[in-house]
Amino acid sequence: MKKRCLIICYTALADDPRVIKHYEALKESYEVFTAGVSAIGTEQKFMKISESHFWNSLNTTAKQVQWKWLLFLPAKLLNFLRFKLFRKLYLLRYWDLKRLYDFIRLRQLRHVELIIANDLNTLPLAAAISGKRTKLVYDAHEYHAEEYAENEFWRHYNQPLINYLHKRYISRADSCMTVSTNIARRYESEYKKPFDVILNAPPYVPVEPSVTNPGKIRLAYSGMYGPSRKVKEIIQAMDLLPSAYELHLLIANQSEELKRVLQKSASAHRIFLHPAVSLNVVSRFLNQFDIGVHLMSANNFNNDNALPNKYFQYIQARLVTVFGPLSEIGAFTRQYDTGIILDAYTENDLASSILKLSVDDISRIKKNNDANAKRFCEENEILKLKQIYQQVMS
Repeated sequence: MKKRCLIICYTALADDPRVIKHYEALKESYEVFTAGVSAIGTEQKFMKISESHFWNSLNTTAKQVQWKWLLFLPAKLLNFLRFKLFRKLYLLRYWDLKRLYDFIRLRQLRHVELIIANDLNTLPLAAAISGKRTKLVYDAHEYHAEEYAENEFWRHYNQPLINYLHKRYISRADSCMTVSTNIARRYESEYKKPFDVILNAPPYVPVEPSVTNPGKIRLAYSGMYGPSRKVKEIIQAMDLLPSAYELHLLIANQSEELKRVLQKSASAHRIFLHPAVSLNVVSRFLNQFDIGVHLMSANNFNNDNALPNKYFQYIQARLVTVFGPLSEIGAFTRQYDTGIILDAYTENDLASSILKLSVDDISRIKKNNDANAKRFCEENEILKLKQIYQQVMS
């Protein structure tokens, strides 16, 4: 008889690549139960839970206005409130009515042998429903305590809560993991608990690198539009590149602001806006291009040290990766020769760095990423997860 496991995540599970990795690693050896916003579709049992991300949902304009007076208090008084009074309310902030409802529903699954908590917002819930013999695995994904650390209100109101929950619950986990080496080291140094690294790598895509045409070098950006993504700077860089260069944008949230930026560009005729492409085909679609660009800024520790899906999607597409000066991606890029790292996040630096790439450079790196695609793929990460589960359950 198979053992039973429960995967918990406050997302649409079928659209969450990290949850899918856990499911694929477990489905052959376990009866897999899941809890989330919507089901994978092939699990033994699914239970719907709330859609609330408790610390993100608090970061609203209305809530910031309501609590803005905190920032004007003397430092000693503010620290007293944060560490003496507010910490007594942290568990009440987490265990709101939605969380209590989730607990009541999931409590019936307390006899499963293994629970996987995805993200911090599921960890206290998973710990609460765990039976005496249940093993608990915590996939932190990224470093939550720095997720919006550039926001002063968030640092005072939400960061202490996240630190408190980490300190209280990480010690309860039998195994922990995250997305990158630097984030793993930060967790280990702060909580004295080993963290494995499971990369956000997509499934292997069996394609050949596209042929580089010197007369039409195609840049691609795939992701969201927003200030920290610096899509505007990528568009402005096109005005500094000669006519042989094109830019192709795959953006899910195509806002009116984006359309205005495109209309103002002198290179609008060389910039092409594509509909968003689903995760399971995005690397194949990107394969027709030459260079994958991403300028997410390092405005906090989490962004500076993450290894996002986009990076590995570009590798699977056999593109040259071009990223801003991010610590973890920079080290990865240099070690495996996946592309280039810029010195700054400006359109000038992007354009000048791309112009330094010859056609031979582009072809060589694309060929190198053909080998990297076999190394950094979901299939290899699933094997690592299987080994972790075997160790946890032995």
